[in-house]
Amino acid sequence: MLSAIGNLSVESRRHLLERVPAEKANLYTRDLVAVLVGDEEELLAVVFARAELRHYQDTALRGRPTASWLKRAAMALDHGWTAEQVVAACTSGLVGWTGSEAEYWGAWVEDFRKLGRSGGRHRKQLSEAGVRRYSSTGSSRILFRFSRVKVLLDRYPADDQWKYPTM
Repeated sequence: MLSAIGNLSVESRRHLLERVPAEKANLYTRDLVAVLVGDEEELLAVVFARAELRHYQDTALRGRPTASWLKRAAMALDHGWTAEQVVAACTSGLVGWTGSEAEYWGAWVEDFRKLGRSGGRHRKQLSEAGVRRYSSTGSSRILFRFSRVKVLLDRYPADDQWKYPTM
C-alpha cells in the first residue's frame, strides 16, 4: 500500500501531508510521511512548515546520501538542524541488513567520504559528520556484539562439560 501512495501525484501527496494528524509520531505514520515526502523538496517543506509535525521531519532524511538526499539535508540544515542530527536521521527507521556488518557500515562511511570530495555549501559539514557517526557506529556495534559473544564464551566454555541437547 505504501508503494501505491508513493506513486500519487505531488499535489495529491501534498494534500495528504497537510492532513497528517499532529499527534505524536508512531511507526506507521512515520513510514507514511516518509513515502508521502519521497524525494520531493517541496513536500518536505510542508512538513517543516507545520511545527506540530516536527516528529516526522527526520523521516524524509532516511537513506544513503544521494543528490536528492543532499537537497533535503540542506533544507533541514536551513531549518536549524545540526549536521550531526541530519546524518543520524539517515538510519532512523532502519531495520537491518544482510551480509557483513563491517562492510555495511563501511559503505556508509565511504558514501559520506564521497559526499565531501566535491564542493557545495553543506557537503563538507555533512561529510565530516557522517564519517564520524558511521565510523563509530559500525565499530561500536561490532565491538558490542564481540563483547557479548566473549561473555557467553567465558560463561559457557566449549569443553567436555558442555553438552548440546540431543533429540
